[in-house]
Amino acid sequence: MKRILFSFICLCCILCTNAQEASSILIGVVVPEQMEGLSASQLHKLQTKLETICTNNGIEASLTPNGFVLYPVFEFYSDDVIEGGMQKIYSVKMELTLFIKQIGGANAASVSRIYKGAGNTRDKAIVDAIGKISPSDGAYSKFIEQGKTKIVAYYQTHCKQIIADIKMRSQQEQYEEALAMCFSIPAEVACYDQICQLIGDTYKAYQTKICYQYLQEAKSANSTQDYDAAAEALLYILPTMSCYKEAQTLLTIVQKNFTEKEQRDWEFKLKQHNDQVNLQSQTINAAKEVAKAYCSQKVEVHYQEIFR
Repeated sequence: MKRILFSFICLCCILCTNAQEASSILIGVVVPEQMEGLSASQLHKLQTKLETICTNNGIEASLTPNGFVLYPVFEFYSDDVIEGGMQKIYSVKMELTLFIKQIGGANAASVSRIYKGAGNTRDKAIVDAIGKISPSDGAYSKFIEQGKTKIVAYYQTHCKQIIADIKMRSQQEQYEEALAMCFSIPAEVACYDQICQLIGDTYKAYQTKICYQYLQEAKSANSTQDYDAAAEALLYILPTMSCYKEAQTLLTIVQKNFTEKEQRDWEFKLKQHNDQVNLQSQTINAAKEVAKAYCSQKVEVHYQEIFR
């Protein structure tokens, strides 16, 4: 569980301000686990290239629930061996086609480029060709812009339904998924002010939920005289949380059982924690971190699923 929690009111202001300053479009980059003619390391290099293309064009490469993905299709046109000299020279010519598509929906954009590579082994020739993929290529910028336009149009059309789905997830206490859905909505969409409000409401409810989880964890540790673990759990219950007063009461009881060394250790740990919260409150959107954690742990798209 992510233990980075900030002031709810300040968070809402940061969310909406950041949304106005920059696009929040998210696209997941999906490459196959295996592809004929390409090794695992070559596929990894390709994925890195595709993620850089996204980053260079203002896109965050991140999977979201029922979101959009960017995926490649490779086709080898020629695969030759040139004899002569001290060693053979292998050459390849391949076409890379990229697509942006909603999971379970239609393609939003596509682009194709041809690359050639050469080396003293076939693997090196392929690596050479992949290395020539330029993330700053204007064709990729145009491709991403086309995808952005379609994505914004989709969310513009379906915003009411998505908002209803987010509210349903929150009512079911599926706060992490609800936040992930919120952050899949681009800031350019007209209903984004409503999304800001939903982010705030959902994150506040999430805080309440984990507040009592931490409190229960602390009570259990205290009952077994594991005072360090109890204090550790209470450390993450902040003044903005609904069970803060109860947590402070328990903390007073726990600290009475500390030795002098444990008290010093606790004070040092508390200072470190407060410094971390102060630093991260300036640089990290806490609700977005919850959403990212959910997506990285729960949202998974396999290459073959895209074509179903």
